[in-house]
Order: sequence, then C-alpha cells, then structure tokens
Amino acid sequence: LSKKINEEMAEVFSRQYNISFIGLRFFTVYGEWGRPDMFYSKVLDAAFKKKKLYVNNYGNHSRDFTYIKDVNLILYNLLKSKIINRNEILNICSNKPLNIVKLIQSVEKESSKIKVYKRKIQKADVLKTHGDNKKIKKYKLIKNFTPFRIGIKNTLDWYKKYNNLWFNSIMKNIYYWCPFIGKIATVKAVINSATSLAKYSNKKLAPTIINSCGEWDDLNYSLLERNIRTK
Repeated sequence: LSKKINEEMAEVFSRQYNISFIGLRFFTVYGEWGRPDMFYSKVLDAAFKKKKLYVNNYGNHSRDFTYIKDVNLILYNLLKSKIINRNEILNICSNKPLNIVKLIQSVEKESSKIKVYKRKIQKADVLKTHGDNKKIKKYKLIKNFTPFRIGIKNTLDWYKKYNNLWFNSIMKNIYYWCPFIGKIATVKAVINSATSLAKYSNKKLAPTIINSCGEWDDLNYSLLERNIRTK
C-alpha cells in the first residue's frame, strides 16, 4: 500500500509542479551479497548448513527472479540516460516467473538433497509475481537478461567461497547512520543491510547503528538478536 501511495503522490506532484520522477519496482532480486531474509538465501542455507526449509503453499508459488548484475546494469544505464524526461514507473524484472520448487531443484544439483517441509499457504503470501519489462527494453536499458541457471550458479559459487575469501581475521566495524524518518522503509533497509553484513562476514564484521537521539532504543533487543549493536 505504501508503495502504491508513493507512486500516486509522485504522479500528482509531477503534474502540479512539473517535476520528473522515475519510480523503480524491483522484482525478487537475487544474487551475490543478497539479503538473508530472501527465500533463495534460505534455500542456500538449507543446502549447505542443513537448516530446515519451510515452503509455503506446498511450493505452488512463482517469482519473477531478477539477477543482481542485470539490476546493476539497468540502474547504471538509467543514470547515464537522458531519454526519460517525464514521470515514469519502471519494472525492474526479467519477465520470466519461475516456480520456487525449480529454484530448490537447481540448488540441489550443485549441493545435496534439501529437507523441505511443505505447509499450507500463509496469510501474507503472494502467489505469483510477474512484471512487464517492456519499458526498460524500450529505453534500451538492457538487451538480454542473465538466464536463471547462470545467475543461480554464480550465486552458488559465491556462497561456497565467501566464508573463506571475504576479509581477513581482523574484526572490522561498520557504522550506519540513518535519519529516522519512519518505520516503513528507511529502518527496514538499514536493518536488512546490517543483518546481511553480520551474517555473511562470518563474524568478522561488527555492524553498529549510530543511536544519536535514542531513536533505536525500542529496537535494541531485536537488533542484538541479529548481532547488530547500537551506539
């Protein structure tokens, strides 16, 4: 709902004040250094760390998986482009939805059998995501998308190597400062980023959020559970 309202407000301000906005809708971005709360990250953990993998709706979900390097290329070309000079909404997507069971099978081919626990659909579940990418092709922001089999193979290779290759044995501090606007987007983005660093650094990074005015006090306990400190 907040995303829809944001797009509608941009449209109003664009007409009223002649301001050009470009809204980006990202569809299930996956790849190296991805968020740990995404489904594909949980699949990787289940394969290599023998964690339980819960699959909602008995696996009858589809996602428009979009590889991170394709996303980077689109954003890079968008920043250079001067073609778009009006209010526009762009879907950043591959336009090729894939059943999540196929994702699991792709990972199993490169690892081991995953213990899957299928369960009924949950209240907040979205059955399918499928974006139309005609606009980003129209503006020539990308020619060809990375095939899923290649993108997931690259992700698997990275996952198997990061534990040994990323950083040395010295603990490094990473500090975040977040203007506390609200509890919808800004806070969640900072927490997800810090969680990714804490998880994938094999305890060699210490994410710390600057708590200048006590704005993070209410979240201290949940942050500590994620190995994130406030200061």
